[in-house]
Amino acid sequence: MEKDLLRYIELLIRIIESVRDSSELKESESEELNKISKKLIEFLITNPGGLIFIENKEKINALKFAVKKLFELYPPDEIYEEILEGGFGGLMFDELDAYAYRVKKLMPTFLSKRPENDEFFVYYNEAMRCWLYGLNNSSIIIVTSLLENILKDMLKNFSQKELLKIIEIIRADEEYRRVQINFENLIDIAEYKGILSNKSKNSSHDLRKIRNKIVHKGYNIDSDKSLELLTNTKEILEELFN
Repeated sequence: MEKDLLRYIELLIRIIESVRDSSELKESESEELNKISKKLIEFLITNPGGLIFIENKEKINALKFAVKKLFELYPPDEIYEEILEGGFGGLMFDELDAYAYRVKKLMPTFLSKRPENDEFFVYYNEAMRCWLYGLNNSSIIIVTSLLENILKDMLKNFSQKELLKIIEIIRADEEYRRVQINFENLIDIAEYKGILSNKSKNSSHDLRKIRNKIVHKGYNIDSDKSLELLTNTKEILEELFN
């Protein structure tokens, strides 16, 4: 990508020079510019906000300028028409197919008690949208944060000392007197206090372990596994709020 962007800049300079000198741009250069422009815009549209690594940081500002100029050449209506016509690798059709498949997989979650914390709805809806649009990792990271916050809320009336005492009992290990209460401990405490069933405890730990692999090891979860974890979490929510 760096090489294409640098060549794109060179050809832009050639255009400016040709206008200044009243000379014509070579046909081969014009064709190359069109080819590189199309390749670059396809990358930018299919990888929005993507990462581009440039070894020489001195070139970064010039490459940012090149991308800005490239977007100026492709107004939104032109990009829209290109997508509708099957451009950018059939982006729209792939996305529509995926959406049609996914939207039927996300069953509603039915609760009889309304969560008091407004953040619940933000986290929950965002997690569902992420999975719907194919952001599997993001959906798991968000829904895990949601569950962790819910358990913290449900255990907030217990002091740190009381929570650590419960962990000491669960683990049968005095070393836990000195630990901080993390998500793993919250899950076990919630099960010990009857907030979570044993099944929900196990599902919560599965979710936690996958989240840790995603965040700390760069693990990429597939659609089916992320849906399984989301479905399990929805069942946990129904258990907690019914």
